[in-house]
Amino acid sequence: MKKLFVVGIIILSIFVLGIGVLGDHQSEHALVEVTVKKGDTLWEIAKEYKEEGEDIRAFIYEIKKENNLQSVNIQPGETILIPVTIERMEEE
Repeated sequence: MKKLFVVGIIILSIFVLGIGVLGDHQSEHALVEVTVKKGDTLWEIAKEYKEEGEDIRAFIYEIKKENNLQSVNIQPGETILIPVTIERMEEE
């Protein structure tokens, strides 16, 4: 019984450490403020800021979630937050 407990602790430790290592490989994110201009659409803004190869629909979902938007309708003068990777910000 004691061996089983020790083995369980070891397995749990490996699992927790493994998650920590995986977390180190994820990109850090920042938020960019964008003021909506006349004629802007969420699709066009997302297209401008999304990562290469990223699904634009998923990115729009993230933007909506970050800004508590119920729909894709945005208005001129509105400020929205766009999640971008730190690497992307450094490129611009």
